[in-house]
Amino acid sequence: MRNKVRAQMRGSGVLPGGSVQVGVSGGVDSMVLAHLLKELGFSVSIFHVDHGLRGDESAGDRAFVEAFASSEGIPYAAVEADVNGRHAEGGASVQMAARELRYRAFRDLLDNGGCLALAHHRDDAVETLLLNLMRGTGPAGWAGIPWEMPLGAGKIVRPLLGIGRAAIKAYALENSIPFREDSSNSDPKYLRNRVRHEILPLVEELRPGSLRTLGRSLNVLREMADLAMVATSERITRLPRDTDGNLLIPFTELGTGNSPLLLLGALFSGEDAHPDELAQLLAAVHGRSVGKRFAIGEKEVIVERDHLLVLKAPSAEEIQPVTIPEATTGGSNGFAWGLVSPAGIDLGTGLRTAWLDADRLHFPLVLRPWRHGDRMRPVGLSGSKLISDILTDSKVPHEQRASARVLLSGEEIAWLVGVRIGDGYPAGEDAERVFRIQAH
Repeated sequence: MRNKVRAQMRGSGVLPGGSVQVGVSGGVDSMVLAHLLKELGFSVSIFHVDHGLRGDESAGDRAFVEAFASSEGIPYAAVEADVNGRHAEGGASVQMAARELRYRAFRDLLDNGGCLALAHHRDDAVETLLLNLMRGTGPAGWAGIPWEMPLGAGKIVRPLLGIGRAAIKAYALENSIPFREDSSNSDPKYLRNRVRHEILPLVEELRPGSLRTLGRSLNVLREMADLAMVATSERITRLPRDTDGNLLIPFTELGTGNSPLLLLGALFSGEDAHPDELAQLLAAVHGRSVGKRFAIGEKEVIVERDHLLVLKAPSAEEIQPVTIPEATTGGSNGFAWGLVSPAGIDLGTGLRTAWLDADRLHFPLVLRPWRHGDRMRPVGLSGSKLISDILTDSKVPHEQRASARVLLSGEEIAWLVGVRIGDGYPAGEDAERVFRIQAH
């Protein structure tokens, strides 16, 4: 195991004596990694992220890691992540919120460069591949967990990625390395835990040595994924555009021998395109359904006679943001606003006019085009929802979606213009001041 870790660190450009931060949770994998790197002569520092999700158990993990670092004479630092607070904001599961905040902390740690070693191992990578395949994935998902990745001004390395969980536990026992078990790792409500404790043992039982074989196959898949992404990127750069700058995809690029799903997946990777959408688009190409239109994320795709036309979204210069500094009468760029009395509310004017509780708004307000990833809490809906999904569900015509605008109160969306009003913002019977804003 020592030789494998040393070789992997050397392959990442870090030699014994070099400085390495190690992300340590207190679990067996990260404790073994910290021990191994120190034994191999690296200048190790320990970094712990306290997610605060398990009360006294989380506090115990933090104290345990700090005590270990102190006893070994290893520099130690810790940060707290408000996972519950991030989860309460909506739009992210507890696990996703924890990952988001954890990697934000890692990025901050690497702001000035350096190397952070994490303890993901071979079985973690196999689990990730299976989860990706179950959810639907492309080349990035085939690669599973990367050996190395840039972050901030530095990089993350994973020197245990070629080593299985059983070997790591055996090493811990042989070398009397202390560790703590995370109780959430056995909770069956998490799909990853069921894959770990039910599917992988069954696979190994059906064919002993399968996990080792899957680990080797993952290495090949990573290389295939890299090749696929490079080749697809080169194809994209060669695609023609019309005189307005809109992308054209000739049908000859979408034949069955040209990896059409890979190409479409890469083209719309930033649009949260569902695989079913891409399959329907490809079926329309093969069926020569001329004139058929598809809304994929912020893009509109039209099937023409011999190519697909991808209409580009209006730029920020084409739709300028409007700032409303205070609750006074005014107007700009197709909008008019001002204070009215509660008796003046007329809901019969439709959704192009919003009647908002002025005392709940945080001025200055900003009217701007919606952006990919924007979310709001619409009235009548529990939790938040992507603006792109609201536009789709509300059957807003494709050609109008790119130019849809939102009204921001602080960092919250109070109004998706002409479509929905944000929870907590409508002027109710108890409103003392009503702010009316109308889109002409």
